[in-house]
Amino acid sequence: MNPSPATSRCRGDCGSTAILLWAIRKNGWLELGFRDDYFARALAECGWYGLRQACADPGWLTLWEARRRDQPVFRATAADPRLNTQAGRREGDAILLEGAAGTGLFGPYITLPAGTYLARLRFRPGAPVGGRARMDVACSTGRHLLAERQVDGGMVGVVGLHLDLPFGAERDMETLEVRLFCEEGFQATIAGVEILVL
Repeated sequence: MNPSPATSRCRGDCGSTAILLWAIRKNGWLELGFRDDYFARALAECGWYGLRQACADPGWLTLWEARRRDQPVFRATAADPRLNTQAGRREGDAILLEGAAGTGLFGPYITLPAGTYLARLRFRPGAPVGGRARMDVACSTGRHLLAERQVDGGMVGVVGLHLDLPFGAERDMETLEVRLFCEEGFQATIAGVEILVL
């Protein structure tokens, strides 16, 4: 009988953990390779999710960051340089939208694994909000629209000073961005952006 390496590269057909540990101990080595979809499923079964940070060259430098499902995937104030504006201006830790038409918010250009999420725009309490806009979530540098909604500024205070937009995909979402397209007259003060796992 030829010895075979012990491996954690399970594809749904592996035996119990005890057999795997026995093979590692008996043969004295372990191969730590795995398929991305297997690793994502294993994390999900334990109440975690993984953010894959790909490295094209060399590929073995690709990293996975594991987080508990109850933690935000992304959270930043409007001062974060990954969040941008064309129609507004940055002041301190906020983006002021003062009535100009155009792109009020875009970014953060992150990669998310397949799944279902919630994008949340947070607005500064006490600042005026009014006018109309459109919020959306897109990936592939804006080429693939995942979800969108119309925004009536007068309703923002009623729903708790934030706007929520659920979105998702069955495959990884690269260069994902949350965007706010303002019509002329839209006013608001953006305090931050969150992306949560649903």
